Amino acid sequence: MINVKFISNPFYCYAMGFSLVLFVYTWSWSTLYPKIEINVFLFIVSTIVVSLILGIIFQKKYLYKDVKVNNYNFAFTALIVLGYIVEFIYNKGIPLFLIFQGDAYSHYDFGIPTFHVFLQTIAPFYTIYLYHQYISSKNKNLIFYLVILFFLSVLVVNRGSTLMTLMSCLVIYCQKKQFISYKAFSALIIALLFVFYMFGFIGFARSFKDHEDYLFEIAEAKDSFRESLIPGEFFWFYLYASSPIANFQNAVNEASQIRYNLLVFTGSELIPDFVTKRIIDPAIDPDKVEGDKYLIAKFLTVGSIYYDPFRRMGWFGVIIIFVWLMVIMAFVPILIKADKPYFSTTIAILCTMALFSTFDNMIRFTGLSFQLVYPFLLGYIGRYYFKTKKIKLIIPRITIKI
Repeated sequence: MINVKFISNPFYCYAMGFSLVLFVYTWSWSTLYPKIEINVFLFIVSTIVVSLILGIIFQKKYLYKDVKVNNYNFAFTALIVLGYIVEFIYNKGIPLFLIFQGDAYSHYDFGIPTFHVFLQTIAPFYTIYLYHQYISSKNKNLIFYLVILFFLSVLVVNRGSTLMTLMSCLVIYCQKKQFISYKAFSALIIALLFVFYMFGFIGFARSFKDHEDYLFEIAEAKDSFRESLIPGEFFWFYLYASSPIANFQNAVNEASQIRYNLLVFTGSELIPDFVTKRIIDPAIDPDKVEGDKYLIAKFLTVGSIYYDPFRRMGWFGVIIIFVWLMVIMAFVPILIKADKPYFSTTIAILCTMALFSTFDNMIRFTGLSFQLVYPFLLGYIGRYYFKTKKIKLIIPRITIKI
C-alpha cells in the first residue's frame, strides 16, 4: 500500500509541485531555457523546506469527512448548463466545434462579461463538491451530473480549468482513500499520462493544427527530443511545467528596472484579477504593459507565482507573495470548519492552488482563487437564510436514476 495522504495537504502539494518542476527542468528538451542560478535554486528549495515544515504543523487540520448527497444537485447542475447555453448563444457558437471548423478562438474572449466569471468558477467548484458527494456515498446518480459538467468544460476548451478540476478531484480521492494499492497507483500514473497526452493533443488542435512541427521550431526543441520515441504531445507538458521557472530565472537575470510600487503590487498580485481590472488602471501600471519583457519566448507567457512579483518588487515581492500564499493555505481551513459540507472541497482547491503556483499566480487567477468564496456563500449565508430564517428554496428536488 502507498500512503497518499500527503496529496491532501496544501503545503505538501506546494513542495511536491516545485520539486517536480525542478526535476522536469533537468530534462532539458529545449535550448530556450537559461541555466538555473544558485539564487533562484536556493530560494525555491528554501520555500519547499518551509512548506514541508508548515505541512507537518497543520497536518491535523486537514481531516476528511464524508458528506451527504445534496437534494438540489439537479437544480444546481441545470442552472449551470443553462448558463453555458446562454453563453454559447452569446458567443454564436460552441468553442470546441469552432476550433475544429478552423475558426480562430481564445477562451479569454469567450462568454458574457462578469457573468462568465461567476459561471466559470461555480461550475468547477460544484463539480468538485459533486465528486466529494459521489466518493462519500457511491451514489451512481451523481456520475450523470459529473459527466455533464466535465463535458461542458471540454466544450469550452479551457484546458487549464479542466486540469485544475481534475486535480482537485484527485485530492478528494486521496483524502478519502489515504492508502492505495500498487495496482491503483499504477492505474493513476497511466491516467495522468493520458491526461498529459490529451492536453498536448488539444493544444496542437487548437493552436498548431496541421503544423505540429512549428511548435518545436519556435520552442527550440532539441534534436535529441525530436528524434526520440517520446510523442510530441508530451512536449506541451514539458513546456507548461518548466517554462514558468525559466521565465522567472530570466527575469532575475535581466530585470534592470524595478519600480517597487507597493500599492499597485498589492492590487495586481495579491487579489483576484477580476477585481484588479476594476481598481488598477493599466495606464498607470507600466509593469502590466511590459509583462512580456523578460519572457524567454513571447508565446510562453507565464512565469510561476514569482515572475510578476519579481518584476514589480524584486526579491521583496517574491517573499511577500510566498508568505501570502502560506497564510491563505493556513487560515482558510480554520475559517471553514472541518464539519462543514464544503470543507474537503475547500482543501482540494487549496491543494490545486499550491500545485499550480508552479505555473502562474493562482491567487491572482480568478478561475481558481474565486472558488474559495463559495464555501462561505453556500455555507454561512445559506445556513443563515435557509435555516435561521426558515426560508425554503422554491426548487423541486429532482433526482436522475441511472
